[in-house]
Amino acid sequence: MLPGIAAVYWLLSHSGGLETRTGSSNSVASAKEGAAVRQAEKKSAVDPIIQHLLKNARSEAVRQEFLSMPQGEYTSKHDVEVVVGTFNVNGRRPPADLDLRPWLDMANHQADIVAVGLQEVVPLNAGNVMMGGGLEAGSVWDMHIDRALNNPVSLPSKPGSVTPSEKSSASMGKLIPEDSADSEDDDTTTEEKPTAGSSMGSASASDPAHVVAANVFVQVAAKQMVGVYLSVWVRRGIIPHVRGVQVTSVGTGMMGYLGNKGAVAARLRVYDSGICFVCAHMASGENEGDELKRNYDYSEIVRRGQFPPDSASLDPETSFSAASDTLPQASADGRGPGQWGSQRGFLDNEHAIWMGDLNYRVTIPDEQARNLIRDAKLDKLLEADELVNMLREGRAFHGWVEGHIAFPPTFKFKRGTSQYLGADDEDESEQAERPSMAGSPDKPQNAPPKEKKRTPAWTDRILYKSPAGSAKQTRYSSANLLISDHKPVSSTLSLTVLEYVRDTVEAAVDTARRTVDAREMAAMPRCELEPTSAEIGEAFYGQEKKVHLILRNIGQVTANFQFMPLPGAMFGDDKDKNFRTAPRWASIEPEQASFLGSQTLPPRPPPYTPNHCPLKCYASPAPGQSLNTLVLITLV
Repeated sequence: MLPGIAAVYWLLSHSGGLETRTGSSNSVASAKEGAAVRQAEKKSAVDPIIQHLLKNARSEAVRQEFLSMPQGEYTSKHDVEVVVGTFNVNGRRPPADLDLRPWLDMANHQADIVAVGLQEVVPLNAGNVMMGGGLEAGSVWDMHIDRALNNPVSLPSKPGSVTPSEKSSASMGKLIPEDSADSEDDDTTTEEKPTAGSSMGSASASDPAHVVAANVFVQVAAKQMVGVYLSVWVRRGIIPHVRGVQVTSVGTGMMGYLGNKGAVAARLRVYDSGICFVCAHMASGENEGDELKRNYDYSEIVRRGQFPPDSASLDPETSFSAASDTLPQASADGRGPGQWGSQRGFLDNEHAIWMGDLNYRVTIPDEQARNLIRDAKLDKLLEADELVNMLREGRAFHGWVEGHIAFPPTFKFKRGTSQYLGADDEDESEQAERPSMAGSPDKPQNAPPKEKKRTPAWTDRILYKSPAGSAKQTRYSSANLLISDHKPVSSTLSLTVLEYVRDTVEAAVDTARRTVDAREMAAMPRCELEPTSAEIGEAFYGQEKKVHLILRNIGQVTANFQFMPLPGAMFGDDKDKNFRTAPRWASIEPEQASFLGSQTLPPRPPPYTPNHCPLKCYASPAPGQSLNTLVLITLV
């Protein structure tokens, strides 16, 4: 399918029928991605944790004053090292002696979090796709991941680290419950509950058992959708700072919704920053226009990917739990379970890491690509890489970053070797090893067909999206594991995460309150009346007497005033239904007015001076009327 040509996508609708979508596939994907980004930016304008911490603020003005303060005044920063790996295992189960340490490279890195994404952990046949079979495959891989993480050749120099022999008594990493949502139609989750004896705070830092436990990796999240599997592990030493684990999945395969293609995702809060991991398997194909299907998959995953709300309940069908390990329980200061608020999308998190078989190819002939690989001219080959060009042109993965690729293409290899399938020096032994369906060598037409030759490409990738200056990639490499037609890829990232220092936040809120109080006091009108009583002297019937008073605005803002009837006083007869501000024999001018502050506004023309208003009181009593009365003036 060529760019700009109208494409029709048949998608399975929620009602069970078919929905037709027509339009330019590239423009549709770009529009949806842009809308998702804008929606995420709007939602994440105020961190839900800050919203929680400010819930008892006296007014919206205090909250806004706090939010205007530099974030650095009430936060501290922590560096967290994350190791990410992706591997398309081609439907193969790991052999018992498979060693994943060269891939994850744990001996040389001080990881705090490890996220492993696998694709095709089960064969993508109709039975597995339609019935969701093979859910035990992820557990088989978890055993090998556990062995690689908790039995490295040499442990990194984390404070208090121990040798492998000292670690033999440490328990294997165990699963920790997480919140779960099965795609956009089944949002289910659980909140972690404390288990007796699970707290690490009671052990001394010098206790050898404590040191061992702090360096053991435990699994905090796992999610499988057909062949796509994501497993997230955390070093036990930082478990007290991890909470709010959630998982979800999005299918983009057959009919647009089945799980042979799509993504699974997990997120967690580390201190007070959200980290989201997405493991994707996107549309395959190296024909012209297939890259648009991959772009569309990305936009659909971002658009439809939704984590469950904090208050949902666990779905036992799609997630696991373990009673022996827990995450910190909820507390009143916003430290649990997740405080995600309305931030449910993949892009709503401070850090997002996207891994998987993204299936982007190179756009040059096969022979030319192989020659460039043979001559080690990888930079020249990268110029033809679809994803590199998509990132540069902003056509997909807008705002994401991929580190420099210095390893050869990771697909497609002859299994059991480091030789690309279809190489010129490939012998015919593979064909000879294929048995015929009938068991007879004289019927080669019944033998399974040879695998199709593919142009070598970097189908397996890792990208990240973080605030400027808060993420640094220190490693991006591939390992030479031979069990698949892909090679695994891994990356090490140093992420800066934030912690809201609760005592400092409380002090900052108090400062904001005092600032708002001072501003509100300055904004209140302040007036003086001179004199405060009027003596009209000797008065005669029918003779008008005048008294002049001055109401002076000594504040900085405009003052509004009016005379009001006295409470309970009613000047007038039964025919006069209106309350009067003075008896009939007296009148006041003006009864209400607005005049400026002494410094904030320019002078007004006569009859008023810039900051005071002359009041005229007229007295003309009738015979026998008392000339004693009170009038009430108020600022409004």
